[in-house]
Amino acid sequence: MSWILLSISAAFLWSWVNVIDKNVVSKFVRRPIFPLIIWGIISLVASIIILALDFTIPPINLLILNLFNGLIYWLASWFYFSIMQKNEPSRMISLLSLDHIWVVILAAIFLGEIFSLKVYGGILLIIIGCFLISYRHDLLKIDRNLLLPMIICTFLFSVANIINKYLINFYDYWVVIAYGSLLPSIILISYVIYKFSEMKKIDRRAYIFAPLSETLSWIGGFLFTAALAFGPVALVSAVNAVHYVFIFLWALILSIWFPRILKEEISRTSVLLKAFSIVLIVVGVVVISIYS
Repeated sequence: MSWILLSISAAFLWSWVNVIDKNVVSKFVRRPIFPLIIWGIISLVASIIILALDFTIPPINLLILNLFNGLIYWLASWFYFSIMQKNEPSRMISLLSLDHIWVVILAAIFLGEIFSLKVYGGILLIIIGCFLISYRHDLLKIDRNLLLPMIICTFLFSVANIINKYLINFYDYWVVIAYGSLLPSIILISYVIYKFSEMKKIDRRAYIFAPLSETLSWIGGFLFTAALAFGPVALVSAVNAVHYVFIFLWALILSIWFPRILKEEISRTSVLLKAFSIVLIVVGVVVISIYS
């Protein structure tokens, strides 16, 4: 199914985005709004190009919803960068997987996406795999300062995905992406103009890695939204959980050969548990692909 490949492709790109973002917000910049500003510039350029090639004006009610949804996504992203600045990517995975739970619930309520027990079993395997892949002895000691922002972050991302899926029923997904990027991009660029003197003080390395990361992020978002056009949002989101498998692989490779970039626990027990988690996620994806 094309939507499965699109969702996995988005997951692959986003896994690299997480690794790069972690280094940007923890080493090069003090405020998490900086990568959002770079994302805003890239998104605005992409939106102008898309609308120049396919200038579609949706009905006013859908246009307002589309524009508003862009702000929801921007707010969710702000929470994401704020959390990423203070936590390791793998530490966030178990809580980020809340997104898949929210999407399943909201899709059933608002979009009528109901599946067979086998498909829900596949989704459950993926969610369990997501929790186990980031398991550590202190996992149950969840920092309350992390829990609430993560709940808000994942819920907002889920709402944005549900709205995007709804809008795609009325016009092309690339137009949905273009209009969804406009308002937050304009706001972020306005912030740059207002804080221009402050922007010049940012580490130059941030201007190399942030554009790379946010370009990959935008392409990943494009692929994910394209997947929504062809598949149920709950299943597209669930399959996208292979994102966490990729994060583990990059973390393992970097911890061995480039620990200054990213350092994770790589004991035998940890690796075996994560390998088992990967099996659960892969089996869950296979079950979904067969029975959906």
